[in-house]
Amino acid sequence: MSTPTYFSNLPDLTYSVSINKAGRTNDIVIKDYFRLLRIRKDVKRTDTLYVDYVVQDGERPDQIAYKEYGEEQFYWMILQVNDITDYSSQWPLSYMALDEYILEKYGGQEIAGLPHHYETQEEYNEQGLLMIPGGMYVDETWSAEYQYDDVTRLVAYPVAVTNYLYETRLNNEKSQIQIVDKRYIWDIQRDTRNYYRKLENQKSDTDISNALRSSVQQRKQD
Repeated sequence: MSTPTYFSNLPDLTYSVSINKAGRTNDIVIKDYFRLLRIRKDVKRTDTLYVDYVVQDGERPDQIAYKEYGEEQFYWMILQVNDITDYSSQWPLSYMALDEYILEKYGGQEIAGLPHHYETQEEYNEQGLLMIPGGMYVDETWSAEYQYDDVTRLVAYPVAVTNYLYETRLNNEKSQIQIVDKRYIWDIQRDTRNYYRKLENQKSDTDISNALRSSVQQRKQD
């Protein structure tokens, strides 16, 4: 995976990690990730900048970036557009990894096959009108009658959604993402670079007592 030039444009943040006996702090310089830009919600709702994308089995953000933009480094934009800050929990798992995750979470196939919840199924009358919407969480004992025609009255019952199916659905939802239209990718990169260049470097407001406490703890560990 290539290193994205995007992060090199972020301003520096001088961060105090400890303090010596003379009261002088020991600092490190990191990129100020607190200045990361977020896509405005009203802009994300437009159809001009973004296109829908379905993540394929085992596909990574850098692979999507290379396929769509010809540059792996734009993986950061895919994550940013979809508000993904924790890749391990917010990015869809491959089929194999999902199976392993489910078995580990529920302790085996038997429990994974047990009901997670019960929900309604869509029920329509003879005219094609929706009588009962699907996907509503209900109790196992739930039932409802609805008129099918002038004579017949039918009873609807819930269906069980297993733990395995529930986790699979969640993972499939994560696969439905949006990406920036390739026509605008370089414009966005230019605009973000110009914005960050105008920002000044910062120094963290570190409380001396916190820095001292951190230094003492570090000496104890050593």
